[in-house]
Amino acid sequence: MKISKVKTIFLILLGALMLSAPDCAFAQTTLTDAWAQNMLEQGNLTKVDASTVNNKKKEINDKIKEAEENSKIARKAISEEYSQKLSELGVKASYQSSGGGMYGGGQYYEVYRNEDGTNLDSETLAKVQQLKDEEKAAKQASEEAFNKEKEDLKEQLKTIKKVDDDDDVYVYTDENGKETYFKYDGKTLETVSGVTKGCTPLPAKLAELESCIFCPLFEVIYDAAQTMATNSYTVLSTALRSVLLIGFAIFIAFKVLGHVSSFTKQDGPKFITELLFQAFKVLIAFYMLVSSKTVYSYIVGPVLDAGLDFGTAMLFNVDAKVLSCNANTSSGELGVLPAYLYQKLLCFITAVQQEIAYPQSIASTLVCVAMNAGKVDIGPIPNIFPDIEMLLQGTIIYVFTWLIMLSFAFYLIDATVRIGIVGALIPLLIACWPFKVTRKYTSTGWNMFLNTFFTYA
Repeated sequence: MKISKVKTIFLILLGALMLSAPDCAFAQTTLTDAWAQNMLEQGNLTKVDASTVNNKKKEINDKIKEAEENSKIARKAISEEYSQKLSELGVKASYQSSGGGMYGGGQYYEVYRNEDGTNLDSETLAKVQQLKDEEKAAKQASEEAFNKEKEDLKEQLKTIKKVDDDDDVYVYTDENGKETYFKYDGKTLETVSGVTKGCTPLPAKLAELESCIFCPLFEVIYDAAQTMATNSYTVLSTALRSVLLIGFAIFIAFKVLGHVSSFTKQDGPKFITELLFQAFKVLIAFYMLVSSKTVYSYIVGPVLDAGLDFGTAMLFNVDAKVLSCNANTSSGELGVLPAYLYQKLLCFITAVQQEIAYPQSIASTLVCVAMNAGKVDIGPIPNIFPDIEMLLQGTIIYVFTWLIMLSFAFYLIDATVRIGIVGALIPLLIACWPFKVTRKYTSTGWNMFLNTFFTYA
């Protein structure tokens, strides 16, 4: 394929995408709304008061304060237990100052003696040191547990978005009993709790991206190919039938003239066989020019249909999506190209986009989470900077899924354009086939047609 042709097709694709962008956005909004309505009908979304979400933030702040109080109580209990064990050993702890002059300021340290004031022996001193180490380890473990609980609660606090009192808020409860809150205004759906806070829910995002944004473009291109093939057959077939018969008459005239004017002995049976064989080929070509159904319904359609079936079997484990799509797909313009070919082509494109929608929706959600709930703290300022690692991961996946989708669309668009070109040239290719001098043009057209088959496959 020449570079100029590649650029032309790419520009057509880019322009069609820009023109169809508003319609695609409307379609995605409709799909998001349909997903939300479906969840409401199934009872998976339950409307709640907006204050419920705001109260969640207050509950978490209360839990943080409660955890701080529990930590203080735990540390006090550890100290009391330590003092009790010292008493059981008959040891009394006191604090003495290291000095500091008349203004004080010295440090205090613990001094351990027997209850009668005498110094401890080495064995008792070792036990006291062991108890002191155990107290320190217990307080450290309690502090670490508190810090972990506090961090977890702060992370939960980051995943809850404040809503206005007049917002419509819904709660979704999964099979594990986990609750997720959404804000829904009848058109857009936004998560206000959980790690996807501020983002479209993943199932709704998947429903958006599963919509076939290339289908309107393919419909236009296929209808153009249908119009080219139909008009070409209508206009050229009648004229080419006459040209075919004239060509056959010229062939007979040259053959007879060569046979009669020859001074050598001629092979009569061979001469008759050549004429009959040529007449048979002309008869077949004449019939194909008369009946377009023979060409498109029994040759073009089945070959391209086999290519799509082969491609479907290679890409998908089952063709359930393609089969289910056929029932809901309207045919393109009526013409010589079979309607089922348009349906299968459109459903194949839809199925490819539905498969790509899974990583695409995950990537889109990763980017959104990185910009919202995944923001990191910088010093004392919380939630100030996006999570760069998550943002890069989501962006890379999203870009590559778009490249995959565009590559599929590009090759299928190129193949569909070639269908139109070959379809328009088929009457001429048929007329060229019976004669040796023009058969090379038919071979070129057939190779172009097979390239389209292998593109679909």
